[in-house]
Amino acid sequence: MKSLEFAVSEKENPKVPDSPGIRQAREFEGFLKRLTQTFHAFTEDESVIPPMACWIMLDNPRRHRDNLGFHRRQKLLDLLRERVGQHLLETDFSAVAGESAIALVFDSQDGDRDFRQLADKLLKDIGGDLFELDKQMVALSISIGLNPFNTRVPVPEECLLQAARLAEAVAANGGGRARIFDPKKSGLTISQDNRSVLSLLMRSLKANTVRVVFQPLVAVSGKESDYYQILPRLQADDGTLIPASRFVPLAQQHNILPALDRWMVSWALKFIVAKAEKGRDVVLFINQSPALLEDPSLMQWLEGKLEASPDAAKGLVLEFRLDYLLAHIKESRKTLNRLINLGVGVSVTGVDETSSAEVLLEHLPSNYLRMGPGFAHRMQDNEDMAQRYEKFADRAQASGRKLIIPMLEDADAVARIWRAKVDLVQGNFIQRPREDMEG
Repeated sequence: MKSLEFAVSEKENPKVPDSPGIRQAREFEGFLKRLTQTFHAFTEDESVIPPMACWIMLDNPRRHRDNLGFHRRQKLLDLLRERVGQHLLETDFSAVAGESAIALVFDSQDGDRDFRQLADKLLKDIGGDLFELDKQMVALSISIGLNPFNTRVPVPEECLLQAARLAEAVAANGGGRARIFDPKKSGLTISQDNRSVLSLLMRSLKANTVRVVFQPLVAVSGKESDYYQILPRLQADDGTLIPASRFVPLAQQHNILPALDRWMVSWALKFIVAKAEKGRDVVLFINQSPALLEDPSLMQWLEGKLEASPDAAKGLVLEFRLDYLLAHIKESRKTLNRLINLGVGVSVTGVDETSSAEVLLEHLPSNYLRMGPGFAHRMQDNEDMAQRYEKFADRAQASGRKLIIPMLEDADAVARIWRAKVDLVQGNFIQRPREDMEG
């Protein structure tokens, strides 16, 4: 009962230092919370490349227990986690899981990581060395299970559970190897399943039956307009909505993404005009592929649309990924300026603590800067990072940019971010995407 939470005083229940087991349990609880946040970021934002869940377990854990005892085996796991950490990016995260395993989530945002190669490096590094533990040298063998995040799983933890099952299967068959999960659904191979999704996407575009969901962006101070991010969905035969993270990567691979971009922009402009006729101003944010920046014919098409409805431009915000813009600054700047001159809003997405303020503010024309997935969580736990963000926010807002912090998944994150220098916030804790924008 909540009313009893503070019934016992500190004098009656004095604080004692956490044991290693308690500390690891708390770290793993935090890991699972971040896993859930990362999963939601993946399922709700089509710009998020699927992260990879990983389970690394000690082969022959009973032998290590008998040779080292319980306490020193836990120390051995800490050493293993430190060694694994040498192979991680800042955006990866891990925790000791139980008595014989390390749980990890590998970030995939750069899109270039070879997870099979990474697993082989881990196997070679850990299996080819000795670990010193209280002047005793210990040889380790590990089994690794890898499972990419998948929108079809019922709960976020299932991504990690499948990686754990793979590692256990490897360990049961001799260990010392890695396996990556190859999911199957209803007897279909992944390639067959992908073809079905692509076919559904093309039919939906042709028949004008792509579904659209809204997620509000809430203004922290004042209310100039109603802000929403709109996201495409496909309706499966059973009536369920397939999230963009499932079909957008396929559309990109098969050069269908420009058609989806055009459909979404066209839909948004009609919606903005319809709402304006009823006396309501809305601002719609739409994630864009690089197609508009690369194909002059798409820009000409958009200009034609805006000539017919010039007032609609103020309700349209097109969002482009920072990593692409950085790689194509010269080519992109002209188009971004062109969009702004037309009255269309430009948003740069994927900004984080490693981004250069000078490049963002002096070389990339924009109206909005959207922080990347996980930023709110990292800033919540890092006071130094929060202070650096405040300085950046001062410069960004002074230059006319509005700052967006998305992916707020719990009350603590909302409370912390709400006090920060931010213009718009967004996340499932505020409201999950839904077809009815009034909800």
